[in-house]
Amino acid sequence: MSFSAAVKRLGNTSSLGGEDDAQAGLLSLAQEMWYGNDAPGTRFVAPSVTSAASSIAGGDTLSMSAQSQDAFFVPGASQADAVGSVVSGPASTSLYYAPVLAAGAANDVSVAQQSYVAKAGGLYNLGQMFTVSPVNGVMPASIRVSLYDRDNYAGNQTYAYGTLYGTDGEKDSASSVTLNFTLKNGKYVTSSGMSLADYTFQASSQQNRLQNITLSAFAANGAAVGTRNIDITTNSSYVDATPGLATAAEIAATARSFIGQTWNNNGCWVLASDIAACSGVSLTENSGFIAPTMQEANGQITVAYDAAYGVKSNWASTLQLGDMVEVGWQAKYGGGGHIFTIDRIAGGITYLVDNSGAINDGISTDVKVAEQNLASYLPYVDQSTVVVFRDTGASASVTAPTATVLVNPFTDVVTGGTIAASSLFSATDGAGKAISQYMVRDDGTNGHFNLAGQAQADGQWITVGATQLAQLTYTASATSATSDTIEVRAYDGSWGVADIGRVVSLSSLGGQTSGSVGTVISGQAKTVTDWLSSTAETWSFSVGSASGAVGISLANIAGSVNLSVRNSAGLLLASYNQTAFSSPLTLYGTLSAGAYSVKVTDLSGATNYDLTIGSQSTVLAQASTQTSGYSPPAASTGAAAPSVTGIATGDALFSGVAPSLALADSSGLGTIAYGGAVAAPSAGQTDRLQLLAQA
Repeated sequence: MSFSAAVKRLGNTSSLGGEDDAQAGLLSLAQEMWYGNDAPGTRFVAPSVTSAASSIAGGDTLSMSAQSQDAFFVPGASQADAVGSVVSGPASTSLYYAPVLAAGAANDVSVAQQSYVAKAGGLYNLGQMFTVSPVNGVMPASIRVSLYDRDNYAGNQTYAYGTLYGTDGEKDSASSVTLNFTLKNGKYVTSSGMSLADYTFQASSQQNRLQNITLSAFAANGAAVGTRNIDITTNSSYVDATPGLATAAEIAATARSFIGQTWNNNGCWVLASDIAACSGVSLTENSGFIAPTMQEANGQITVAYDAAYGVKSNWASTLQLGDMVEVGWQAKYGGGGHIFTIDRIAGGITYLVDNSGAINDGISTDVKVAEQNLASYLPYVDQSTVVVFRDTGASASVTAPTATVLVNPFTDVVTGGTIAASSLFSATDGAGKAISQYMVRDDGTNGHFNLAGQAQADGQWITVGATQLAQLTYTASATSATSDTIEVRAYDGSWGVADIGRVVSLSSLGGQTSGSVGTVISGQAKTVTDWLSSTAETWSFSVGSASGAVGISLANIAGSVNLSVRNSAGLLLASYNQTAFSSPLTLYGTLSAGAYSVKVTDLSGATNYDLTIGSQSTVLAQASTQTSGYSPPAASTGAAAPSVTGIATGDALFSGVAPSLALADSSGLGTIAYGGAVAAPSAGQTDRLQLLAQA
């Protein structure tokens, strides 16, 4: 369509004619071509244009209507004003763009494949996608993984974000997620001991939805030593003949194949990234920002020109087929930015593909993907903002994804019940190959698999063909509040990596309200696994005729809970708001002989949980295995237990509490707000008082 037609469509009544006036239509089209206005959080400055009027084409004036947009670059503004506070270092959890490596620095991060074209619900394990290597013999001290979906899609979008799953039960919408890992004993783990391999991403079911996944590595001093980005685009119809590899001609051809599709007027970066991903490469996360000196190579994609290092007036004449060009509009035209793909150069004219075509579908934010003449854009470009991304065509190592399995972190089954094994997991192949076999194993001793009605031995792999899967079932334990860990892997010509999950046997799928773990015996501990919803659950235990060193551990919770310990006289110790997916809460110390109870109360979000009660040494040893890869805190490795906080002889709030009590929370008791009906506490008492008030 012509730019003058676009002006009329957007309601501008100016009488525009001639080439200059047709170009002026870009001012209105600029409203439709921002990078995106739905970014999670408030992580950068986004000035709002309320009225941008410029004298153009001999006195014609064109007004830009107010619209929520991300003005990523404002000429003359500082970098902080343009993109928000710079995020750097491994401690940040508010990532919106990747760190920039020092000039000439080696990159510690590599990828198995540069991009993925996923089918709806496709599975991708993070541990198989990225590799972190030492540089000069030194491994990075920490890594950070961010998942980002800009959410700029056409009006008929389903908001079906991809999902990130953890083996500990974590389930996050992948619209904006940050994971931080620290190198411990040669392995990168989160604070709760999860490794990269413990996380699996499931692609959206929405056509053209784009998932950006960036892994950044940091030295001990916080300096960035590596960063790579992978894009996963859901596309049910596109077939990439060379997955993970691209040529400039392929990018151009892919861009042309998008022409005519309905798109979002803010979705230019999503469009360019989708084109790149379908072709076999990924733009960098930073390509979504007009920001000086932030652009760098990502695999086959290199930066052919960056005006931040010196403006070259002839840059447009040097463009090549398949180039992806990022520009910022001049401030007098409203600022903001745009990115497009060069799809054709013919007769001395350079053509581009972007989200600028007219559409009349009743949705104001919808446009068509269209081809435009680059020359019509150039008068409005801020020359200091131009960046040209180019496919080098260089060879790249590609490791095709194997079949990926996602086992349900927890599957609750009625005691002794039998369910289809296929309900315990899902599996897909990222390369589109057929899955022909499965291997399953029960690592516990409570329940068991059955094949064609015959019970199978625990602890050994069972191989079944895809056609036999319907004959494979699982029978839960006859004992309530017990669980088994199961492993599953799939075969697509080679065996993929196994994933793990739990099958929990419950007397009631709503969870039970009370139970007993018996008497604490030296050298022993008992773990109960249950489902906690709105009803608190109480587990009783006893200490024998002599006092004993007791340990209590709560682990693998997907919500937030309160934990309290009581004797016949009342509350002894409590931990308020134990956070989901954090390290196991471990309480230990000496208790006098007698009867006790542990109460678990739902605070936020129903959840499965593991509660272990037993002798102190045994519980602390087991705590190290209660989450995958978990490294126990110092207090659990023989260091002196922290002092008991707030329990003092004669404390009126704890009358009747034996002064020999020495249970201690290994992570310390936090200070929180307490209800107005509760008297002001002495130091360290707020956790107990909150639980007391709640009870």
